[in-house]
Amino acid sequence: MNKSSVPINDASSGKKRSGAWVWPLGIALTLMGFLGFLFGLLFYLSGQRFDLVTENYYEKGLQYEEQIQRILRTRALGDVVSLQHDPVARSLTIQFNHDVPHQAVQGKIVFYRPSNAALDFTLPLQLDSTGVQVLDTSRLARGMWTVKLEWEVDGVSYYHEKRFIF
Repeated sequence: MNKSSVPINDASSGKKRSGAWVWPLGIALTLMGFLGFLFGLLFYLSGQRFDLVTENYYEKGLQYEEQIQRILRTRALGDVVSLQHDPVARSLTIQFNHDVPHQAVQGKIVFYRPSNAALDFTLPLQLDSTGVQVLDTSRLARGMWTVKLEWEVDGVSYYHEKRFIF
């Protein structure tokens, strides 16, 4: 038998095939890329601000049953209050119907901005003799706002909220 006709076994001859290093390198680069992505994501998320819905959420959770009762009392009255946004005049009109004694109404209006707690603010509810209060919304930041109306009449509290895009 001729030496040239015998197949040469690369493993027995000590020679390495040229493509043998590709798989370990590919796996190592993939793992390093994945770890780099995770560390980048961790770095990015550590700089983000996550506002809680409220700072004292535990106490608010305990008071939630009372909040439900306020909402149910408001619904039982029917359409006792309306909140209307006029985009042309950049105003918000709060109007109580004539069944509510306007002089006895005391409360507050909370402007809640879900995307930025620093923009939240509260105004007193001050109805005129016809049961209307008009608020200027021209200085509000554009975007979604929730207007929360809390009021009390003769010691009984009520609650109504509505979302607007100003």
